[in-house]
Amino acid sequence: MSVTKDDFARYVWENEMLLRENAMLEAYLAREKEISAREGPTEPPPSTSHKSKRPGSRAQRRRAGSTTLTLEKKIFIAEKEIKAQNVHLAEIEEEYQSESINYKAMTGETEVRITEIKREAYEFKRSVLSKGFIWSKGGPATRKVPADAVIKYYDSKIKSKDMLVTKLQARNKVIAAQVAKMESQLNNKNHSEETLSPIDFRQLMIENESFSQTIDAKNKDLLKIKVSTTKMGQMLTDKRQLLVGLQDEAVSLR
Repeated sequence: MSVTKDDFARYVWENEMLLRENAMLEAYLAREKEISAREGPTEPPPSTSHKSKRPGSRAQRRRAGSTTLTLEKKIFIAEKEIKAQNVHLAEIEEEYQSESINYKAMTGETEVRITEIKREAYEFKRSVLSKGFIWSKGGPATRKVPADAVIKYYDSKIKSKDMLVTKLQARNKVIAAQVAKMESQLNNKNHSEETLSPIDFRQLMIENESFSQTIDAKNKDLLKIKVSTTKMGQMLTDKRQLLVGLQDEAVSLR
């Protein structure tokens, strides 16, 4: 039996599909084995065996005893693989978002630090270097910055940092007090919920039903008032038209 080019191309395509199915099945079985070892058995894997090479004709496949996955099992494995890939992509996306936030924070912190360094350099130049230089006596002629100006500058910086630390400590105490207050309120709320008895819930249900009935009655009364208001408005309009007609008639009689 001669094999045509179309048959050969079909055999190559079928073989490629089988290789892909084998790779997907191996990945599925490996993942299920890992999940079973970590979390216990989950859904049973397909029990149908699969051969990576497929004979050419149906008769040859029957003689060779080759078996393939059914369509249902292929769909089952494909869905599991798609779900696993989606979970993996979600993890990658979450990791990317976390790293992106960290990098943005680091970039912002670096920019703030650069700005602070530039400002400190400008302040040092204005506060110290602009005060003038002194010439050293003896030896080569060199210029030196006055020591008292440098000491004064750094003393002021240390004092400002101490004030900032004190301010942040006070702010931290305020936040800690707020957190303690919120935790106390939450504990009290949980305790009050735990102490509620079925009788209390029944009483609340009765009160809720009573309030609902009162609201319904008020809504009905409001609807009646709206209807009567509409009727009165229509009657007022009719009377006004009648009054206008009578006034016109009185004018004509004069």
